Formats: sequence, C-alpha cells, structure tokens
Amino acid sequence: MNYNIEVAEPSESNVVGSMIFKMVREVRPFSVKVTEERKFMRLAERMLLSGREYWAIIARHSSGEIVGILTLNENSSVQHGGRYGEISEFYVLPEHRSHGVGARLIQAAMAFGADRQWKLLTAVSVQDSEQKDAASLHEQLGFKVLGQRLEYYL
Repeated sequence: MNYNIEVAEPSESNVVGSMIFKMVREVRPFSVKVTEERKFMRLAERMLLSGREYWAIIARHSSGEIVGILTLNENSSVQHGGRYGEISEFYVLPEHRSHGVGARLIQAAMAFGADRQWKLLTAVSVQDSEQKDAASLHEQLGFKVLGQRLEYYL
C-alpha cells in the first residue's frame, strides 16, 4: 500500500480531531461519548491554529483517506538539555496496521524534532494487552523504557 506522510495543516483540523476521537474511543471507550467528536475537532483546530508547540503528522493513503496520526508537543527542561518533543497521540486505523504506517509516522516525528533541534523525543505508551504493539514499535525504533508517566487531572 502507498502512504504519504506529512505535517497536517490547520485546515485539516477536523480530520485530526476525528482521528484522535477514534483513538480515544478504541483505547478508552468509557471516557467519551459518541456525540463528543465535534469537541475534539474544535480543540484540534484551536491547537493547530496556535502555530506553536503543537503539531500533527498524518499518514494519507493513496486513496486520500487519512489512516494514521501522530501529534507532537514541544516541551523544555534543564535535565533534557533544553527543548524536546513529546509524542502525545499516536493512532493508526486498525485495517492499516502492520503496513509500516506507524513506523513511518514515528520516523517523521524524529526528523521533525531533529529539524527543530530538539535534544530528545519522548512518548507515552499505554501498557495493556491492546497496546503492546505500539510499545514494541517504539522500542524497535530506538526508544528506551524509563518508567511510567503519572497523571493527575485538574
């Protein structure tokens, strides 16, 4: 299959939001209602239009359909030597998995970060039976498992 990997434009915020909504519905179906997809689209638009610290990389099938997404945030810390990137969201439609789409999205994120002179690229991978493939893919591409990320919702 033929896929094009590219940085999403703000005008593609609806598809970005929709893909992230699909990811959340698959990974944590209890956490969102079917009617909330528009909310994801509006938030994606606001974040992409801000033009700073948030980007989406998309995988487009030769048919034109968006089949994968990876979002990035720019962070900074002294311990990481300055600016670094974080893969915040990562999703490939089930029917397009195991075709190299995920690896190409991660490689594009690595190149994007190198262009921005980031010192590091981090990712959070959910450690459950449904997400083992994503964690394994990150490790195959050179990511190191360093621990867990903790969350506290405000």
